[in-house]
Amino acid sequence: MSTTDTIPHYPNGQVSRSELTWCHSPESFDSAYYGLEDVAVRGGYGAVVGVRFVECTKSDGVQYWVYGTAVAFDY
Repeated sequence: MSTTDTIPHYPNGQVSRSELTWCHSPESFDSAYYGLEDVAVRGGYGAVVGVRFVECTKSDGVQYWVYGTAVAFDY
């Protein structure tokens, strides 16, 4: 759930739907971030806001997680 109701700098643009989305990669934050963008675009969202980057160290290596809120909007 998101508290985003409008799009900054576009006062007439209303958020029509939003969804928490995430992606991870064992390679890099870049790979995880671009994966996050792909998930949002395939879901019909126009932007991802509030993006966070988390590095998770495990016994078998490091994983890079990226998550944020995907939003679709109406102008």
